Amino acid sequence: MPQGLRARISILVQLANVDDEFHPRELSFIYGVGLRNNLDLDTIGDIIASPEPVIGVEDLTLEEKISLLSDSIQLIQLDGKVLPREVAFCLDMASRLGLGNPDVRLFIKEAGRVRVGSGNEIKATLTRLIGSVDQDKSTTP
Repeated sequence: MPQGLRARISILVQLANVDDEFHPRELSFIYGVGLRNNLDLDTIGDIIASPEPVIGVEDLTLEEKISLLSDSIQLIQLDGKVLPREVAFCLDMASRLGLGNPDVRLFIKEAGRVRVGSGNEIKATLTRLIGSVDQDKSTTP
């Protein structure tokens, strides 16, 4: 199994536990992430039972980082209540991933207040926000 996928699922488990309530919809979402990436149920269950510490996320590919951040935003909205510590977790994760630019941070804060779209819409918005910053950097002398 790719280490990036193990890290992604571990981080989602930790985020789901931030509010001290592992909601059934969060559990289902995390299993869905694993299944969509061809993991078997036992492997997913093992990661959920014993998530790894958050290390090495800076080594993920840009696509993996965006997927992780998109999944995190979706996850905090699943149970219908977004707590400040869940938003703080996502903001911290964005920074660790090197994606903590002001536009992305504002988008995460907005996600803490209102539903910001489906998974595909969230991922597309993050890709656009991150891409626009990368383009700005490449045109700066």
